[in-house]
Amino acid sequence: MYSIIPENYSEFLFWVKERTESFWTGNQKDEASHIVCDDWLKGAKWVGMTDEEIERTEETYNIRFTDSHKLFLKILHTIDKKQIVSEYDSKGNEKQIEKSLFFNWNTDQEKIEKYLKWPSNILLKGVLNDTIWLDSWGEKPISDTEKEVAFFKWFEELPKLVPLNSHRFAISQPISSENPILSIQGLNTIVYGRNMRHYLLSELEEHLGLLKYVYDEDEEAWHEEPTEQLLQIHKKEFDLLKGTEIPGWEEFLVSNGFNDYLEITKKVIE
Repeated sequence: MYSIIPENYSEFLFWVKERTESFWTGNQKDEASHIVCDDWLKGAKWVGMTDEEIERTEETYNIRFTDSHKLFLKILHTIDKKQIVSEYDSKGNEKQIEKSLFFNWNTDQEKIEKYLKWPSNILLKGVLNDTIWLDSWGEKPISDTEKEVAFFKWFEELPKLVPLNSHRFAISQPISSENPILSIQGLNTIVYGRNMRHYLLSELEEHLGLLKYVYDEDEEAWHEEPTEQLLQIHKKEFDLLKGTEIPGWEEFLVSNGFNDYLEITKKVIE
């Protein structure tokens, strides 16, 4: 039986809090599902932000959170545990680092500063290696310097992107609108959620009980699949996304197959 997912955004965030923290107890009764809590997450709790902390963060990083992002920060924000993962530098040297499930705006200064620069760095790399170029920028110049000038003229006019989790970003303007959430990966940049609610359902699908394990007899292996409930939500949200304004990003997304992505996604869902 499916859990009723609240439509009201505030109620939805509290539903996410209760549902995920219950999953993180590690006391799953349905062992046959094969979906269990990772050890590092066991006992995790959400740690919300105060209004004062949110205001201080906006001043520190010269950003503005949307209304929906602020409510997310007040109720959820981040969790009180970190995952230890391996990271490799340009020379292939391995080091162990701590990784948050959603950035902690009170403590993750170094990581946040890195990811505030991530979109421009990763997209500029695509421009310089000739995989990204928009028609509105005019004829593509030969020199890297001129390419960089054209890119930053476009990029600096965009609403700022605010890091959420890894390379997922919230569009910061307009403040009161349900702006889409982007996954910034160079040429493979996509809309990851129509709004914060849709994004969180996607990002936390396993923790929210919205995945199921299915056994493939041909491959003789288990694999994850979205539940019918999640598939129906995606269909509804992607249908609505077709009429959603994405400030400053329309040309980029369309030129990189955004409409094709929506059609392919819809066909997969159906």
